[in-house]
Parts: sequence; structure tokens; C-alpha cells
Amino acid sequence: MALKALPAQPGKIHNTKITTLLFITCWVTYFLSYMGRYNYAAAMVEIGADMGYSTSQLGLVATFLFVTYGVGQIVGGIAGDYLSPRTMAFCGVGISAVCNIIAGCSESYGVLLVAWGFNGAAQSLIWLPILNLFSIYMPDNVLAKAAVNIQSSCACGSCITYVLTAGLVAAGSWRIIFFIAGVLLAAAAVWWQFAVRKVEKYSELHGVLPEKPASDSKESAVPQKSMGVWKILVTSGAMATLLPLVCMGLLRDGINTWVPEYAVTTFGSSTSISIFLTAFLPLVNLCGVYVIPVLRKKISNEQQLAALMYAVSGIAVLALMLFGKVNLILTIVLFSLVTSSMSGCNTALISLMPTVFARWGRTSSIGGILNAATYVGSALSGYGIGLLAEKAGWGAAQILWLVVCLLSVAVCLMIAPVWKKFKEQK
Repeated sequence: MALKALPAQPGKIHNTKITTLLFITCWVTYFLSYMGRYNYAAAMVEIGADMGYSTSQLGLVATFLFVTYGVGQIVGGIAGDYLSPRTMAFCGVGISAVCNIIAGCSESYGVLLVAWGFNGAAQSLIWLPILNLFSIYMPDNVLAKAAVNIQSSCACGSCITYVLTAGLVAAGSWRIIFFIAGVLLAAAAVWWQFAVRKVEKYSELHGVLPEKPASDSKESAVPQKSMGVWKILVTSGAMATLLPLVCMGLLRDGINTWVPEYAVTTFGSSTSISIFLTAFLPLVNLCGVYVIPVLRKKISNEQQLAALMYAVSGIAVLALMLFGKVNLILTIVLFSLVTSSMSGCNTALISLMPTVFARWGRTSSIGGILNAATYVGSALSGYGIGLLAEKAGWGAAQILWLVVCLLSVAVCLMIAPVWKKFKEQK
């Protein structure tokens, strides 16, 4: 039976109290989702030492999450154009809570692998509903700010997770971080239902429907949602953007996942110290998030912004190749510059770019496809970077990171004129 589109878009909410409630609910939910996703990466080195897993085995668990997350982004993205974002995210948060508790209790590699794979699928149901809710209920001036500010939840969630994990590892237990994430996610699922339903009811009673432009032409009577997903992908240049997004996932998650291991093997630092230092990466990443709105005042093209971020990242990787063994602190700074640039790139291509497709009602499906591409790179970074470092050393991984930076700069600059033309069409 074919899916039927949801009813006409609900009214926009111009009540600051209600839009703030929506934003805070989404921020806290996504913050906790990061705790329930990156706790494994933070504890990975200690898990390996405690359970006797090899580097490639540990990387495979991370890859499994990225694969299921990426597939879930595509499936959930398309379904999100038809299904309730409130229900989708509730299911994702609730299932993720269960998966975290199972991972914390696991005594075998197989259980950990399966639990973390299901966790990736569950987590894929969270981001797109958030973006969809913003597009549905927030006026344009509020939407742009919310799409940028929500990124701070990622940085804060990652930072708190690494700091908390470092303390727990030092105290002798990596399992507690999974239990903490599970309990908090379960509480978040309950609050999500209550808060988002309140927003929906307010929109039904007080929402303001957008005015239709007065025109006698037949074209104005054609629903904008009539343009299919694949046609939008091709004509907007979003299809070609998938390659730089794969590269972004490879860089972002390749570094976030493997920095503790890099610090331990290169500098001989303790596990808890390496995890603690890695916690500063997400905080620096906020610079990348908030530099985009500033740059956007002069560079309105998201593709050009992304190209600039990839160029900065490439310079940082080159410096890492030259000076990466000199000092641990310097190495962390250079790594943070790469991940900060990728956070800026993520803001441009994953947060801001999909909102342009709201006029066709395709924010969820296009956003899902774009976000899924990043997790193809993330999946490659999990097992692939671990195996590459195991077989050829970290120097080979750095060469790979530099190549993908240069490739992404070239592709984004080629797409920029196509994207500019698409954004300007009425």
C-alpha cells in the first residue's frame, strides 16, 4: 500500500515561548543522543584493553553503527516526508536507550556488535525529525538561527561524554557511561512526547499559514512538492555534494574515533589522559559551527563555505604530517582544527542546505540522503582507518585525510554555481 503524504503543512508559530520550548527540547534530545552514540568511541581504547579486542575489531563496532545509521538516514528520511516526526524521534530515542544498556551489560564481542548496530539504526531516527520540526513550525528568521544553534548540542554532548568517560575509566569502569546514557535517553523520550505534542497543539490553534503568492499563471497552481526527490538532487547539485559529504564523515569521525588511540600509540599517554584531552575537540568544534553564520554574511553559497572549510582542514592535516609527533598538545590542537572545520562544513551542508528544500516538502528526504552520505565516510573511518593504521601506520592515514580534503575543495567549487542558480529559482 502506497504511503500518502501528510496533510497540508501546519501553521508557523510566532510565539517565542513555544518556539523556545521546541528548540530546547530538540537541543537536549540531540545532546543526549550524542552521549548515547559517542560513548563507545570515548571508551573504545579501554574496552579493548579490558575485553582483549584488537584495533580492527574495535573499529568494526564503530563501523557497524555508522553503516546502520547511514542506511537509517535514507529510509527514515524518505519516510519522514510522510510520517510524524514526533513519533519517529520518540522511537529512535527510546530504542537507543535500550541499546546502550545492553552494550553496557555485554560480556561478548557479538552482543556488543549487534547492540551497537541497532543503536545506529535507532539514532538515525532522531536528527531528521528535529530538522523537519524546525522547518514545519519555525518562521524563516527563527529557522536559520535554530539550524545553526542546534549544532552546539553535538559539541557539548561529545565533550561531556569524553570528560565523563575519562573519569569513569580512571575510576576503573567503562560500563557506567552506557548505563548513564541509557537512563537519560529514556527520560528524554518521555519528555519529547509531552513537549512536542504541546507544540503541535499550539500550531493547530494559533499557527499562521504562509500566504500564497497572487498569480494567475498555471505554474503557481502546481504544488511545489510535485518535483521528485531525485530530480531535486540532480538539478540542485546535491547529488554531486554526496562525495564531499562522504569525505567529511571520513575526516570528522575518523579523527573523533581514533584520536585517543593515536595519542596512546604515538605518545604513550595513559588511556584516561588521552580520552580527557580528546574531550576538548568538540568544544573547539563550536568555533566551526559559529564561524559559518559570520562568513555567510559575505559568502551566501553553502558550497563555497564548505570548500573554504575543507581547505582549512587540509592545511591542518598537512601541519599534522609535518609536526604531528613533536608534542601531544600541538597534535590535539591540529586535530581540533580539522574537526572544527568539519563542524563548519556540517553546518553549511547538513543543517542549512536541507532547509532550502522545505518549499517542496522535501527537507526530511533530501536531508536524510545528504546525512547518510556522511556516514558512508564514517563507516569507512571506523574499520578502514583502524585497519590502515594497524597495517601501514598513522602516516598513511594522514595522507588519506589530506587527499580527501583536496578532493572535496575541488568538487564543492565546481558545484557552487549550480547550487547558486537552484537557490535563486522561484
